[in-house]
Amino acid sequence: MEQIELATLLPGALPGSEATEERVWHGDIQTNAGNVSAYIKRLKPHKMISEIVCSLLGRHIGLKIPQPYLVSVNTSQLGVDNDSQDVWMFGCLDHVMLLIQWNLSAS
Repeated sequence: MEQIELATLLPGALPGSEATEERVWHGDIQTNAGNVSAYIKRLKPHKMISEIVCSLLGRHIGLKIPQPYLVSVNTSQLGVDNDSQDVWMFGCLDHVMLLIQWNLSAS
C-alpha cells in the first residue's frame, strides 16, 4: 500500500468555500514529483488521521480518490493566525489534476 506523501505549500494559496466545517484553501504544493495544484485544509488530529487512512485505503482497493498529501504550511501564508507557525495540513490533488492523472493511468 502506498504511503502518504509529504509536500510543502507554496506562496499564493487562495481561500476556498467556507461552506464546509473546515476552511479550505487552493494552491500549489511542492512534492517529490514536482509542483501540483491541490486543496488544503486544516483539521484536528483525529480528523486528519481519518482523511489519510480513508484516502490510502480507498486508493489501495482501486477507488478513484485524489492523491492525498501531508502538507507543511506556515500559517502566515494563509492569514489565519496572528503568530507565524508551521503546521501540518491535509491536502489532496485538485480535480483538474486528478482528471489528468486518471486519463494518463488509463492509457
